[in-house]
Amino acid sequence: GTGFVLEQPGGGRMEGRPIDTLGYRGMHSYELAFSDWFVPADNLVGGEEGAGRGFYLQMQGFENGRLQTAARALGVMQAAYEAAYAYAAERGGVPGTGRMEGRPIDTLGYRGMHSYEISFDNWFVADANVIGAEEGVGRGFYLQMAGFENGRLQTAARALGVMQAAYEAALDYADNRVVFGQPIAEYQLTQVKLARMAFLIQATRQFSYEVARLMAKGEGTLEASMLKAYVCRAAEWVTREAMQIHGGMGYAEEFPVSRWFVDARVLSIFEGADETLALKVVVRRLVEQATRRDATPA
Repeated sequence: GTGFVLEQPGGGRMEGRPIDTLGYRGMHSYELAFSDWFVPADNLVGGEEGAGRGFYLQMQGFENGRLQTAARALGVMQAAYEAAYAYAAERGGVPGTGRMEGRPIDTLGYRGMHSYEISFDNWFVADANVIGAEEGVGRGFYLQMAGFENGRLQTAARALGVMQAAYEAALDYADNRVVFGQPIAEYQLTQVKLARMAFLIQATRQFSYEVARLMAKGEGTLEASMLKAYVCRAAEWVTREAMQIHGGMGYAEEFPVSRWFVDARVLSIFEGADETLALKVVVRRLVEQATRRDATPA
């Protein structure tokens, strides 16, 4: 938006500019700056007693506004509830006939993404909303696994990010942590740990790039499952080694490496646990490929 400038007789000046906000765009926000701006005594909030007390008077003026803000929040919650209910009714549950319940689940890590337990009781799904139509009945698990293929590449990328962050933190800590008169980065055992972390990260990164290129061509679904299983397990090892290099401070929440360690643990579980990928995806497709090769005439 366009800023503005107001000038007073005698040299006073007020400048302002609009501030772009994430939401609540029906009410605009502005940044204001005053330079030699004159306020007559008659316009001083609180009169002479208000001089120097503007902040506290403003806070008192917010009291009625807080009730108004709470009312706005209630309106937003009600609208969100009605929209969610209408969405669910349109795509499945019919009001009065089914029930869906849920509760949040506290997790060890990965707290930026919340987990919920959801249960359905007599929940109606219209034929038009069955995934895969008639052929999809009873095959929801396999269709879901197939839908995870792109997600597995994405999860591998997350694991790479966690590993890279943990490695950089460990390297920085090793350079600065002095034990017995020298940084621990100068000890051979630490150097071996850092070297193994580095080449494992680079190897998994190149593997990820190759699978991404395959998937861009409509191929690589088997390789995506292999990649996800391998990289996510590697992330557990790298973050553990990073925590070891930090010593006792690696277990303290004030150091981010402790968060990366617990975040890495869940990566080999969601988007298809390692065991599920091995049994239901990887081995099946490997066997299918071998069977087709055997059936092909020489």
